[in-house]
Amino acid sequence: MDRVIVVLCEGQHDIAFVSRVLKAHHFVPYNKKVKDFHKPLGKLFENILKQKDIADKKLGFQSDYKLPSVALDNGNSLILFHNMGGDERQDERAEVLDMYRMLSGNDDFSNLDFIFRFITLFDADDLGISHRLTHLTQELGLNSVLSQGQIFYDGQFEYGAYIFHSGEEVGTLEDVLLDMIEKSEEEIINNSEDFIQSNLIDAARTREYVCTPASKKYKGSGKFKHKKSKLSIAGQLQFSGMNNSVFIANTDFLTYEELTTNVHCVDIVGLFQ
Repeated sequence: MDRVIVVLCEGQHDIAFVSRVLKAHHFVPYNKKVKDFHKPLGKLFENILKQKDIADKKLGFQSDYKLPSVALDNGNSLILFHNMGGDERQDERAEVLDMYRMLSGNDDFSNLDFIFRFITLFDADDLGISHRLTHLTQELGLNSVLSQGQIFYDGQFEYGAYIFHSGEEVGTLEDVLLDMIEKSEEEIINNSEDFIQSNLIDAARTREYVCTPASKKYKGSGKFKHKKSKLSIAGQLQFSGMNNSVFIANTDFLTYEELTTNVHCVDIVGLFQ
């Protein structure tokens, strides 16, 4: 194995999509038990798991962001995907990066036979690709601004990033997915859009509704995301009751041709070569 590629993602949708792309390019699931992971990673993850005390957690707690949620392998590279739970988790991203970077400086792990590559995935949103890359470069403390889809080597570690966008500088992963799916399923996507337009409700009602004897009110911010809903409506035709990450990971709406030739997919794969 030549390198371990650590991927920091906003959420599980990113992981589902990029995993899907990589599986179309000869990567396969790395399904070994934690104790059998490539050294020294197995020991690292075992120590994290030993520190977890279920009694200290609330019911419904999510998996620790320090543990990868998906692992892929192609013989030369092991890819570890971390679900960071949002794009504002700078402290948590630093914690995960330091966790891996410290391995190379530990006497117990002085004979590493691979190099670490760190890749960050973001939506451009309304901020734009350039803003995201500049901010990420500063966050990582690099002396050269990261370029979209390119690898930067600082003399010890490799770094890269991909910012999901539409045809312009702005956009999200959903823009990429809808563009790909519309190539083969235009009618379904159009009908999903029609359903949304015919059933839009007041924005206030897209917030969480608390209904108890003591309180009957809406709280928090609105949860409706137009493009996510469009994908979800289409996805329910195949995977009833399942979320968008399941749809993205398994749908035949994303064809092999698109996964191997779409410009976004080609650029993403380049980060893992």
